[in-house]
Amino acid sequence: MKSYWQTGLFWLIFATTLVMRAPINAVGPMAGDICDAYGMSWSVFGVLAGIPMATFGICSLLAPPLVKRFGAALVFAGTLLGVAAGSGLRAVPETAVLFGGTVLMSMSIAGLNILMPTLVKTGLASHQRQVMGIYSALIGVSGVLGAASSGLVRAVLPPLGAPFLFWSAAALLCLAFFPVLKGFRLPESGAGQSGGTGGSPVLLLIGMMAFQASLTTTFASFTTAYFADAGLPAEDGPVILNLFLGCMVFGSLIAGYLKEPSRAVLLYGPVGLVYLAAIAVWGTVTGGYAGAAAASALLGTLHGAVMAFAFIAVIRKTPSTAILKVSGIVQFGGYFLAGLGPWIAGMLVQHAGFAVLPWLLAAFVVCWVLFALLTSRYPDRDK
Repeated sequence: MKSYWQTGLFWLIFATTLVMRAPINAVGPMAGDICDAYGMSWSVFGVLAGIPMATFGICSLLAPPLVKRFGAALVFAGTLLGVAAGSGLRAVPETAVLFGGTVLMSMSIAGLNILMPTLVKTGLASHQRQVMGIYSALIGVSGVLGAASSGLVRAVLPPLGAPFLFWSAAALLCLAFFPVLKGFRLPESGAGQSGGTGGSPVLLLIGMMAFQASLTTTFASFTTAYFADAGLPAEDGPVILNLFLGCMVFGSLIAGYLKEPSRAVLLYGPVGLVYLAAIAVWGTVTGGYAGAAAASALLGTLHGAVMAFAFIAVIRKTPSTAILKVSGIVQFGGYFLAGLGPWIAGMLVQHAGFAVLPWLLAAFVVCWVLFALLTSRYPDRDK
């Protein structure tokens, strides 16, 4: 029997996931330049940064019927073309086009968000926890690449839109995996499950998804500006952000291979407490650059685990026959609510200054822990 990493499906997931957050996170390191170039206030920038998460939510319910109607292969190709087109449009130096391209790109990534857990649950079921851990790690890698590429690409190609064109080309390259999905079929709904959710704790899963995504997006969108406001040199903010995003990869991999204890409070409780302590250090810039960098590395590791726990919960608490619908509903509610995170952050920063940001992040952590503990009380549905 082949290992999961020897299958074409695994490598399709691997490659495609690398372009699922990078075009989004490419914006964060350029926040100040974008505000200057387009004459944006921080409130408006918060809306721009929140569009991907909100669009993920709104469009997530569209993906399941499209997959059932046209098949996974065609939807896969269409979403990658949409990512490429939307990211490319963002390079046009017009505010309306920047927002429109962001919406198109986000709509397309929403389809990929639904496809990936579905492919894992139905095509790699015997290794679902490990592969979802790797998937979560790759989401982190994608975020790192997106943030890191902004400065690197602009060092070669100075125009503000150059990083967006780079990720447009990367999305097109992923179409090489199109043949892998030829003939892929979703499992038929079982008796009594047609139109249902298989008994999954959908509302709780939505909460887990919403608060982990709110944390990710708010960190990615405001970290660079936060430390610039705190007085650190301009080059330090992107490094601190990339430490956070890079360590997410490590945390996700750990979570994918970690056996959950019989009492989930022994896992989620300590994670939440350490997370809050790290935010306290991060938020006060204790120790200057070194303290902020160390806190960001710890936060990234913890958040990688938090993100993986959320994705794993969706597939483990849902039967295969309901995974497409449940994934769509959870990501609809979760990402729509997550889109409010950067918007709320932008409004608070605009009116109260950057000092309020750590308090908002801490509130997100507390809410995630509560939803995770409640979700853990439901049985796994591995078949």
